[in-house]
Order: sequence, then C-alpha cells, then structure tokens
Amino acid sequence: MKMLYLSFMTLVSMLISSKRMPGSDWQTEFHARLFKRFFLAANQYGPQWSRKVLESVTSKSSVTQRINVEEIKLAHVSTQKITPQSVNSEVLRIIVFIHGGGYLTGSAKAYLAFVARLADQSNLLTYSVDYRLSPEHPFPIPQEDCYTAIHAITKLHPEHQLVLMGDSAGGGLCISACLHGDDALRSRIAGLGLISPWVDPCSTSGTMESNLSNDMFTLDILADSYAQHMQGADPMDTRVNFTQAPLDRLPPVHIQVASGEVFFDQIIEFAERTKAGGIATTIEVFDAQFHVFQTIAHHFEDAKRARASLVTFARSGATALVN
Repeated sequence: MKMLYLSFMTLVSMLISSKRMPGSDWQTEFHARLFKRFFLAANQYGPQWSRKVLESVTSKSSVTQRINVEEIKLAHVSTQKITPQSVNSEVLRIIVFIHGGGYLTGSAKAYLAFVARLADQSNLLTYSVDYRLSPEHPFPIPQEDCYTAIHAITKLHPEHQLVLMGDSAGGGLCISACLHGDDALRSRIAGLGLISPWVDPCSTSGTMESNLSNDMFTLDILADSYAQHMQGADPMDTRVNFTQAPLDRLPPVHIQVASGEVFFDQIIEFAERTKAGGIATTIEVFDAQFHVFQTIAHHFEDAKRARASLVTFARSGATALVN
C-alpha cells in the first residue's frame, strides 16, 4: 500500500510540475521521482521498512516460470541458485550477482525479477548472494560474506569461470572481492559487470550536486547510509572506497552508467583509472536515465539493451565488447 501511495503522489507531482531530466520521457521521469520518494521515506522509517517494501513489490514476471530458484547456504551465507530451463554447457561461466541498496537494504528476493532475466537470457547458471546487511551487520561483514560465497561457488564448480555482476553498492562488493580476494580466487573471475557501481562513497561534488534533481538520492541519504555501514571504520578503506585502491589486478570490466545519476563523475573516473591500469574496460552511457534504472524498470528499451550487453559480456568475457 505504501508504494501505491508513493506512486499516486508521484503522479500528482508530475501534473503540478512537468520539469524533466533533459531528454527523458515521462516513464523515466516517473520512476526517478517515485524512487526518490521511496528513499526519502526509507530514510525516515528505517532499513527494516525499506527491505519489506522492496520485497513486497517484487515484480511478477513470466520469466520466473522459466527458471528454477533454490534457496541454499554457501557456508553461512544465504544465496539463491537460479537455474534456467536450458543451461548452455558449452559456456563454462557462471554469473554471480550481488545486489545493491546502499549496504542497508535490498535482497536476492527483491532482485529476483532482474537476475532471473539475466539467467534466462544468458542460459547460464546464476547465483544471487544474500549477504548480511548493515547497520545490524556493519563493515566489513557484507564484504566478507560476499568473499565467502564467491569462494564457495568456485569450489562447487571447479571447471567454471565466474562473472561477477552487481549494481550500486553491489558493484562495489564485486570490485572489493577482486581486489581483496586471494590469487586463487582472482584467477577464477573472468570479468566484472558493474551497473552504476558506488566507487567513491565520500564524494560530494560534481554530478553528486548537479544531478541531484534527476536522481533518486539526496546527499544526506547517501552520507547516512555510508555512516551506518562503516560505523566508525576508516571511510577510505579500499575494501569499500576505491579512490585510492590499485586497480591493475582487476579482470576485464564492463560498466554501465546513466548520464542523469549522481554517481556519473565517479564512475567515469573509475573507468579511466581501470583503462590506465591496463584493464580491458568498456563503458556504456545511457543518456537521460537515472541510477540503476536497469534493475527497476525492466520494460524500458534502455533496460533491455543494458541486459543484452551484460549477457553478451557474461557469455564471452571481454572479447565481444572490447574488440
């Protein structure tokens, strides 16, 4: 009911003020405004509330009828194992998806519709990691949960390479696993598919300010989320803030970013640094879109195009997109 109310208020706001992100259509404008209202409410009611709401509005889709979902434990880490109807046995790759949510919210259940589409379109076995969330489980527990789950997957599938994918904070967790996992773990990761990764949680300038009216966050929401995750730990720790981290040991990277999102500057800078470090890097910029629109608005043509390129990357590594 809360999301219905927020949707109604968003429609009213669009009738009152039709101002839009330059180049955006009404659907993009509606979704960006709706999720800004949602995160403002989440900041008021707390992460437990936002987790329940996100799971309650998980979109029902016919794609979930074409996959099998199994709830499993990898060591102590809850994980969804998602098997499409037809697994391509010739492509020895597995997708490991790590959801976003500012380290405070989100879950494998809330992201099932999106991850199911990745599994179904790629015909690849897929795992969705349900790491423990802050503030109940602060830094570095979410990071360590992801390391543990990824390591367990390599043991279960010794002949497969992994493609790590994640959005926002989940993208940061993917990067962290590559930077801080041991050599044996890194050797099993074929690539990183990053959807608007949160790579500089301390940034407050540039598009963090100029894109505020386009996107779903406020600076206060982001700062509070990071503070609840870190709880006094060093905010520049390279397990979560990558501005000072050496990036030359990353696998090939495919990055997607929206021109209207607050993280735009930091993501472009991160991509430039991976390229400078000799990492095979591709970046897709989606004009007139907002943060992680791919995971929210599955019907957008841009979202369909974004999924298709992530699937290509997962199935072929860097070659199809970098060449």
